[in-house]
Amino acid sequence: MARAEERPNILVIVTDDQRSTGTFQLMPEVKALGAEGAIFDRAYATTPYCCPSRASIFTGLYTHNHLVKKGSLSLDEYNAVNDKSVIPDFKAAGYQTGFYGKYLNGWPQIAPAGFDDWAIMPSVDAYYRGEPWNVNGVQEAQDGTYSTHFLRDRALSFLASTETDDSSPWLIFMDPITPHAPGTPEPAYADLPVTAFTPQSETDRSDKPAWVRAATPPNVDHLINSRDKVLRSLKSIDDMLGAVRQRLQETGEANTIIVFTSDNGMQWGDHGLAGKTAPYIHSVRVPLYVTWPGHIAPGRRSNIVALLDLSSTLLDLASVPSSKVLDGRNIFGNPRSQLLLEFYSWPGFRVPTWKAFITPTLEYIEYYRLDGTYLDREAYDMVRDRKQLRNLYRDGVPGNEPPSGSHRRLRRLAVCDGAACP
Repeated sequence: MARAEERPNILVIVTDDQRSTGTFQLMPEVKALGAEGAIFDRAYATTPYCCPSRASIFTGLYTHNHLVKKGSLSLDEYNAVNDKSVIPDFKAAGYQTGFYGKYLNGWPQIAPAGFDDWAIMPSVDAYYRGEPWNVNGVQEAQDGTYSTHFLRDRALSFLASTETDDSSPWLIFMDPITPHAPGTPEPAYADLPVTAFTPQSETDRSDKPAWVRAATPPNVDHLINSRDKVLRSLKSIDDMLGAVRQRLQETGEANTIIVFTSDNGMQWGDHGLAGKTAPYIHSVRVPLYVTWPGHIAPGRRSNIVALLDLSSTLLDLASVPSSKVLDGRNIFGNPRSQLLLEFYSWPGFRVPTWKAFITPTLEYIEYYRLDGTYLDREAYDMVRDRKQLRNLYRDGVPGNEPPSGSHRRLRRLAVCDGAACP
């Protein structure tokens, strides 16, 4: 941990809907970042949906504790996130703080808790249409600037302002909406060559729950086109990271923790599904790279970690005392043996409410109706069946069933709070 007078700067980049695999071919800066620090191969969004996941990043809480369950929020929910956010703890410890990009969908003109400076995009569509942003509570036009560049410039301007007081560390979040659909790349990258892609759909879904069997597999041409746009839009994010790292090098800001991650993964035809919110591995797993020169040894890490751990981790690394009780833990501390995953549905949505736990060897999933009654379950051997093609509850082979007590174990995890969350 750092002494107060040596607290590191902190840069957190959170992309939107970036799958953990197959999305880095046009991102040499991110690859270089990963080579310099820790790459977590088992990092998860405990709720694979934008606003619940982002709320977990800022509060260090599971969705069942911060209670942001959907993509649209009431004013009371916005205020609740502000009340539970850990960012004010950094502010109280002397950090200068800035936020640029997507905070929570439709964030109103209120200040995000703990941030000195912010530029928040009003909506996903507005990001690509060039509509005004919420800049410190006032609408400000982009004047035709590509949105990833707009947030880059705002962050670089904030960095320049912090140079007037080098004794005060800074914390910056840069959260572009890309590669979220429609994933429009900047014009200069609209035709960049990308590798060919063949979606991997499950041919026999008879062992899957009813909602998966009922899903119409996505159109292959549309899926390929969407994936190619995703890769090209991510090139601008890579440039953004490169510009910030260049500025840090020029200004001698070597004492900086950099985190690169995404709010959730995506299904690209896996199991005949597209999009997020599923309990399957490509939906819940996210990229996570963390570097801090001289403090974090380079290398791949196989321990299970979660986005809700980022608050605890950054507070610990910066020696900032927390005023909150958090569900997460320091990802560089004692490894956890299991992790709760959860998603809360709503009337008419195709994916039911589900809760699950994942370990290095098993994922166990239960589905529920909107009234909370039991609907279905799945389990997968995460060593021999990493693509999750064989549901152990439909396998029928003696000895392949999940461990007894999985239901009771999940029930305990589903209501955990603070230190009781294993």
